[in-house]
Amino acid sequence: NIAALTSTQAAALNTAQVEALNSAQIAALNKAVFTTFNSAELALFTTAEVAAISDKAIASLATAAIAGLTTDKLAALSSKQVSALSATQLNALSSSQLASLDTTKVKALNAKQLSGLDTKQIAALGTSQIAAIDAKNIAALSTKQIEALNSTQVAALNSAQIAALSAAALQAMSSDEIKTFTTDEIAAISLKAIAGLGTDDIGALNSTQVRALK
Repeated sequence: NIAALTSTQAAALNTAQVEALNSAQIAALNKAVFTTFNSAELALFTTAEVAAISDKAIASLATAAIAGLTTDKLAALSSKQVSALSATQLNALSSSQLASLDTTKVKALNAKQLSGLDTKQIAALGTSQIAAIDAKNIAALSTKQIEALNSTQVAALNSAQIAALSAAALQAMSSDEIKTFTTDEIAAISLKAIAGLGTDDIGALNSTQVRALK
């Protein structure tokens, strides 16, 4: 029974043997086995086989093995699998790997996962991905992560996300970015966060935006 395979036994498998595993077998493997797979072995999995990895097992993958999840394999992951990845595993994704996550999967990311992304990864997110971040988790972004957003990304934020931003987050944005806010988004800024708008930010707003301030 392959479910009884130990990590020591799995580590003895050669490349051809790993490649010969099918989806049913991969689904049956215990999570300890996945700690033994390296990036080259993981790259041998088909998209169907990657999709068969259990949530607990995918969280057991070594950080170095994450490189084996090519963009097509990442696209094959379910939202539950993505939400099971640790912040350290997500941090190991390249910009192109991260870009392959669809909006449903980005929405599944929790605050801890998002806070673990580095500034290069944040800067690589597409506008649809930015818009998909759950409003309650947007507050988890650090000021350095906020600073990494460009004007196009900031313009993709919606009112609910902006309502969740702190004064420090707004302070981390440039005046050019602040002025991309719609009147609804300006109105969504919380009373506490208003303090994050500097004089240059206020000066960059048009009269309609100013009237939208609470």
